Amino acid sequence: GEVLDHSIVTPQMSAPKVDTVASFSRETERALAQSTTGNDPLDAPDFDPISYINRVFPSEANLANVESYISKVRVKIRELDEQVVVAIREQSKSGTKAKNDLIEAQAAIHDLFLKLNEIKNKSEQSELMMTEICHDIKALDYGKRHLTTTIATLKRLQMLVTAVDQLRVMGKNRQYREAANLLEATKQLSSFFDSYRRIQNVAELQDQIVQIEKEVRVQVFDDFVKGINSARDSQSVSLADACKLVDALGPEVRQEMMNWYSGLQFAAYRNVFSMGEAATLEKTEKRYAWMRKLLRQFDEDHSNIFPPTWMVDEKLCADFVEITSKHMTEILERSRDNMDVSMFMHVLQKTVEFEKEMQQRFSHASSLVETEEVDDANDEKGDDTEPADASVEEVKAKYRQMKAQREREEKSSQPKAVKKVQPQILAPQAARRWNGISQSFEPYMDLYVTLEDKNMQDYLRQLIAEESWQVPDTAHVRVLQSSLNLFLYIKRILKRCSSYTRGKKLIDLHGVFKRVLLGYAAQLGERIPAPPPSGPPSPLTDAEEQAICFVINTGEYCYDTTQQLRNSVQRLVPPELSEQVTVDSEQDAFHGVSTKGVKALVTHVLAQMEPPLAKMLKPNWGANMEVGDSSDFISDIGSELNRIMPTISGCLSATYLRFFCDKFVTALIQRYIANIYKCKRVSETGAQQMLLDIQTLQLILVRLPILGSTEASVNVPASFKTFVEKEMDKVEALLKVVGSPVDSILPAFTALISGGSALEFQRILELKGLKKPDIAQLSSQLNAIKSSKTTPSAAVP
Repeated sequence: GEVLDHSIVTPQMSAPKVDTVASFSRETERALAQSTTGNDPLDAPDFDPISYINRVFPSEANLANVESYISKVRVKIRELDEQVVVAIREQSKSGTKAKNDLIEAQAAIHDLFLKLNEIKNKSEQSELMMTEICHDIKALDYGKRHLTTTIATLKRLQMLVTAVDQLRVMGKNRQYREAANLLEATKQLSSFFDSYRRIQNVAELQDQIVQIEKEVRVQVFDDFVKGINSARDSQSVSLADACKLVDALGPEVRQEMMNWYSGLQFAAYRNVFSMGEAATLEKTEKRYAWMRKLLRQFDEDHSNIFPPTWMVDEKLCADFVEITSKHMTEILERSRDNMDVSMFMHVLQKTVEFEKEMQQRFSHASSLVETEEVDDANDEKGDDTEPADASVEEVKAKYRQMKAQREREEKSSQPKAVKKVQPQILAPQAARRWNGISQSFEPYMDLYVTLEDKNMQDYLRQLIAEESWQVPDTAHVRVLQSSLNLFLYIKRILKRCSSYTRGKKLIDLHGVFKRVLLGYAAQLGERIPAPPPSGPPSPLTDAEEQAICFVINTGEYCYDTTQQLRNSVQRLVPPELSEQVTVDSEQDAFHGVSTKGVKALVTHVLAQMEPPLAKMLKPNWGANMEVGDSSDFISDIGSELNRIMPTISGCLSATYLRFFCDKFVTALIQRYIANIYKCKRVSETGAQQMLLDIQTLQLILVRLPILGSTEASVNVPASFKTFVEKEMDKVEALLKVVGSPVDSILPAFTALISGGSALEFQRILELKGLKKPDIAQLSSQLNAIKSSKTTPSAAVP
């Protein structure tokens, strides 16, 4: 048996015809797949008979088992046929049962529908029956409700009529306390009948209430006119009760009463101070004395008449400010051309004092609002629990009880629902300002600024004349006393002026400060000696050294304090004017004073170094010398610095002491290098000796800030040590080049003195004692090296 193409059956071989495999829809295939649980290839939808046979019989040798395989397949077919028959029978039975179940369900639904119709009919009959039963009950309920409302309304109407009659009687009998309470109750009852005003009797009754209010208002004002200045206690009590009635009449009447009282008190004031001798600037203090007397009289005679919540004394003071402000504006305008500035400032000061006094007196003022509250629940319930024959006294008792309940609720901060709120006094009272009089001086404050300018200039001249230019050792701040006094004076003026005005005039006053500070900076600068046009400067005494140090400190102090002054003024003026407050030029002036002082000290101390530096030129540095200890002139420099520096370091501030040391070290190194070039010739051993000298000098200069200090724990700042080392490196590099052999001097110069000029190189060669041809040759080599460094290299192809 040879096997062809590894399969028994191929498409090219003849084979018995096989029926086409049945194909089903996708839904049928999915149903078949769900019903079959095995992995039988015959169940696959894409079953291929040829592939299946080749898989079962892969070779001819397997064909010997074909009979047995066919037998198995026939057995399986018979089993499937039996299963199909059983399934068909069961399906037939299931279909019949389902049909019977459907018929039974339809019959049940029909029965249910009949029962629902029966229930619906019975409910409609029940509803009709209930409507007939409740018809009479509804009629009775509406009748009861209307009857209850009618009874309550008639009760209130009866109480209102009784209250109106009693209110008329109490008003005529001047029973103001009782009338006040009754009027509140009457208003409450009358508001209930607002919706019934179309009824003539109700409208007439409400008109009677309005008429009674007008009558008692006229009567109360008449009583006040007659009895306000009476000294009898009984009259005061009667007027106090009348104020309660005024409160009940409403805020308009109360405000009218307060305006009348204020006008009565200020009638004489207007007559006396609006014209004549009293209407002058010199008599302004009498105005304030008059007002203080009026407040004392009010406290003694009338404060027990008016309720505290009216704040009548505050009303009087506010009207006084308004009236006096107008008077002062007229007085200042009349005397603008010939005004006495001293009197102007005196009056302004007294005005500010009076306003502060009033501000302190009324600082407790707040927005007091007394509310009249009615519980909504009580309104909704009505008064049907009261007997029909309730008297007015019972109504008054009820409302007094309600008022007490409101007060308890206010104290506990748990008020009930508010139906109506009536303000008892004006809320803006709390925010009232008392500077109305001083504001009338604002347009004339240029006179004040001019006066302050003159006074400050005079004070500055006085400070300079009295300045000792010394500071005691016990002083907390090592600055001149004149600077402390000047800024203290400026602070007082600023505080005084800010109490007068904080507008444009304060900016003008700041300009005065600027001029005075510039003048003071100029005076400080004049205390610093200027360098002479030629020749060495004159030596300074210890006192002169200290004076310069204190001037430097004062310049620093004024620089910082001027910035604080700017910040203070900016906080006082309005934001839109804050940009006009600047002190840049003044700070530059004080910084210039300190810088000038440091330069003067450096020049002075450097002048003290001239004798030791002159000794540096005496030795023959060109000869072969033995290198030993440092030279004598280095010791002399150290001695001079030890003598001078204690005074300077003891007086200068830490900032400017460091600034001085930096400047002095730089100047001394430059002077030292210039001295090296002044030497005719320096040998290699001479250069080594100079290197030794600068090492010693570096040790001296490193300790420059603490020379003369008695405190062992004082350390030199590391940054200053680095600065000294960097400056000394310049001298060391120069001396190393000078000490190099001639054949290596050019490489040493280019390596140690980076950026050195040809002139410097030439001067170094002269120190070496070279002849002009040699100098010219080495200089040309240096130029060639520099040219090669500056010329760009050619590009590599």
